This record gives sequence, structure tokens and C-alpha cells, in this order.
Amino acid sequence: MTAQRESKNSPIKIKVKTFAKKRIKKTTKTKKSTIKSMFPFFKKSESKKKTRNSTSYNFINLGKIPTGPSYKKIAFVFIFIAIILLGTISYFSFSKAEIFIIPKKETLPMDFEVVAHENPSLESQNAITGEIVSQEASESKKITVSEKQGVESYASGEVTIYNKRSQAQAIVKGSRLWPNGKSTPQFRTQAWVSIPAGGTAKVKVVCDQKGKIGDIGPVRFIFPGFKSEAYQKTVYAESYTKMTGGYKEVSMILKENVEDAKKELENELYEKATDKLKGKAEKEGKVIIEEGIKKELVDSSSNAKIGKIGERTFTASAKVKATTIQFSKKEALEIAKKKIKQHVPEGKEFTQINEDTFSYEIKNLDLRKKEVILELHIEGDLILKVTSKIFDKDKIAGLNEQELKEYFSQFNDVDKVEIKFTPSWLKTIPTLHDHINIQIK
Repeated sequence: MTAQRESKNSPIKIKVKTFAKKRIKKTTKTKKSTIKSMFPFFKKSESKKKTRNSTSYNFINLGKIPTGPSYKKIAFVFIFIAIILLGTISYFSFSKAEIFIIPKKETLPMDFEVVAHENPSLESQNAITGEIVSQEASESKKITVSEKQGVESYASGEVTIYNKRSQAQAIVKGSRLWPNGKSTPQFRTQAWVSIPAGGTAKVKVVCDQKGKIGDIGPVRFIFPGFKSEAYQKTVYAESYTKMTGGYKEVSMILKENVEDAKKELENELYEKATDKLKGKAEKEGKVIIEEGIKKELVDSSSNAKIGKIGERTFTASAKVKATTIQFSKKEALEIAKKKIKQHVPEGKEFTQINEDTFSYEIKNLDLRKKEVILELHIEGDLILKVTSKIFDKDKIAGLNEQELKEYFSQFNDVDKVEIKFTPSWLKTIPTLHDHINIQIK
């Protein structure tokens, strides 16, 4: 009996084979069947004989048998659940948020004393290395006096003497002449001269007073030596050009020019010597005490011809020496770092020394002892610690960008907040702490 299902939920039919009685043949028939199986061409004739010994089938109806749910639906549900799980795992595995905090600038000023000495004491915590340094500088410089000097002298000029009388008139050397009848300025003739009757004569005159007072223009002179006014009107003098020489500007080197030039040259040399000291100190990481520089003039000279009219150039030479103490800036900064770290407030972190704020003030300088006491000023930069309470990841987990900025806006130490989500479509901060990275710029 064999069961066969024709289609889903169809009745089951049972085939029942009924075998006809077969005759038992002798061994010769068995041999024939064996031979036929070996040679296929015997099958055709055999099929005809089977009709007599064929098997018959009868079907029995057993009714409907349930087959269970469809496996396609189960597969779809399984795939859907797998996708959801994979997405959830990917979200928690790869999602992250990088938060960048830009803190407000904050500095911590520090003032403290140090002792710079050639042999600093190991017992003193504020002792740094100091040493005496010197630098010489020399130069010869050509100086040109550009401005002219005003010189007062006796004005002079020429006059024409008129004789309106009927007889000759002699005028002796040194005769006085008054311009416009006034006694000042007074001029004198420089030669003896005789003026014929009704004639004229020219003579040089010089003023008795120095300075601009004698530099007068064309004017009429009288001879005060003639007592009679009528006489003064008949014998007189006139000038037709300006009197000159009372005051004039000339090229001349004065003593002040030489002294000023020397002083200027000395200052230039001191500055050069100081710059050389500073340059050497910077290369060695040290600082010189500029305010404590001892200036020494080693030599000074010039070839100026003081007071000689027409001279305007000379050469000045000088040699100077600058001596001071220099100290180790590196050692001073190390002390400053330690002191600043000791005063950093809670929630803050020291980052670096701001060297631009470094300055000092001399408290005491003793070149003989090779020692200087300084008060140093320095400022250190501070930032927020990442471990600060305001960076509590429990408080920012799950926030979006706007909510995050609002959260940090309540803290005075935070200037700006930036956030980067991965993947980019992520809109909120992950809840897992190790997926939140906070950095301070």
C-alpha cells in the first residue's frame, strides 16, 4: 500500500496493488529473464507479455490532512527582525559626537622675587644664575655743522661828503658822523680827506657800536664837530647804500657743536654696546639688566677748529664700555611655572607661560657682589579641565546641537561650542559615554 498526495489540502488516495497469481516456472524461465535484462531488444516483446501479469491499483479516499503555516511568511519576519537588529547594533557601534569647547581667555598673573647671582645658593628656591657681562664699542664719525652762526661786528660803508662853502674843507681821520642828527649809532671816517669848494669827496666810515644797530640804510649825516648849525648845513655827508657788517651769519664751529657731537656719538656707542649684549643674551636664553648698565667712556677726541670762521666740518672719535648683570630667563620661567601651578583654581588647568608678559623690576643691584634682586612679573594661560563638572556626559547625552549650546551658555568660562556628528545625519548626542569625545581648543 502506498500513500500519494496530489495537491495541497486535496484528499489522500491510497494505491492498493493486487498481484495476480503467477505460475512458478522452472529454472529455464529465470535464465531467460536474466538474458533479457542483459539485452534490451527483448524488452519490446516482454512488454506485451506483461499485460497478462500487470499490477492493478485501487484508490482509497482518506479526507483532508492539514499541512501547517507557509514558510515564506516566517522567512520575511526573520529578515525584518535581522535588519532592525543590525541597524540598532550599527547605531550604537558607529554613532559618535565630537564636541569642541572654545573657552574664554583667562590668565593668572604672578609676581615674585628672585635673586640672580654668579653662584646661586642651592638652598634658595628663588635663586637663579646671574653673571657680569661687558661690551665695548668704538667709532670715528665725521660731523658737519649745518647751521650758520650769527656774528656781531662793526658796520661799515661809504659816504659822500658835500662842501657848499666857497673854500676848501679838510676832514680829519676819525671825524664823527651822526645819522639824521642823532648821536646813535655814531660812525667815524677812516681817512683824512679834503673837499674842494663847492665839491665832493668819498670816504669810508665805520660804526662805533657792534651789532645790527649799525646796519642802517641810506641816510644824511652831520658832523657834530662843527658847532655852528649853519656850518653843519654847508658841510655834510650822505650814504647811498646800506651800511653792513654789524651782524652776519657765517660757517663756524662752536664749542657747543663739538660737545653735542661727542655726546651724541657716545650715546650711539652705548646703544650699540647694549644691543650686542642683548643679542648675545638672547642666543643663550638670558636677559640683561638694561637699567643697571654701568657706562664708561674709555676715550673721546675731535679735530675741530673752534671759532674759526668758514670751518664747518670736523671728526669726533669715542670708545665706550657697557657693563651689567645678565640672568637665566629659562630658570626664571621654571620658577614662575611652579608658582602659577600652585595657585591654579579648581576646575582650571595651566597650559603655558605667556612670555610676552614677562617683565622685571630691579630691587637691588650690586655689581661688586655680582648680585641683583629682581621682582618678576609673568602671566600664565589657563583653560577649563575636561574633567570639570560642566562636562558631565550624563547631562549632555541625548541633546541636539541647539540644546547643547544652550547648556554650555550658562557657564561663563565657555565662549563657544562646536559639534560634529558621525554619521552626519545623526541629530542627537549618543547615550554611550565612550561615544562622546570632548575636546578643548
